[in-house]
Amino acid sequence: MTMARVQILFATMTGTAELVAEELMDHLSGQSVDCSMDPIDTFDVSRLENLEIILICTSTTGEGEVPDNGLEFHRYLREEQPDLRHIRFGVCGLGDSSYSATFNAGGAQFEAALISCGAVKIGERMLHDASSEVLPEDQAVGWCDDWLRLLSLSDQTV
Repeated sequence: MTMARVQILFATMTGTAELVAEELMDHLSGQSVDCSMDPIDTFDVSRLENLEIILICTSTTGEGEVPDNGLEFHRYLREEQPDLRHIRFGVCGLGDSSYSATFNAGGAQFEAALISCGAVKIGERMLHDASSEVLPEDQAVGWCDDWLRLLSLSDQTV
């Protein structure tokens, strides 16, 4: 069974989420998974109707907001409420637990917005902690292997 193309979107302030997205793109490609990657602010939302799988890599900024380049996409999901029942997704969230009240809130906001549009979450959101000694790209690759397994299981139930 062939898996549908994975569309990776990243929202970042400092470039870390982009680094994670690039690592995931390399990892997925190395496993012969068809994938593409775009900064979330250059992604044409009209393409959503033709997608089946989305992987969002995002940091958290300010008082728990999505990064600046993710604001328009997030607003679109919240306000336009496109029908995304055909999409399965995962979120790699980046945060810093020293900001406990807003830890990983950017990822949580994208997750909630996608679910409110009917998209189906596959697996748990990755919660990277910048205060840990674990590199986010290393954690993301391990998380991605579990996510791919769950994704392929969900293929069998569709």
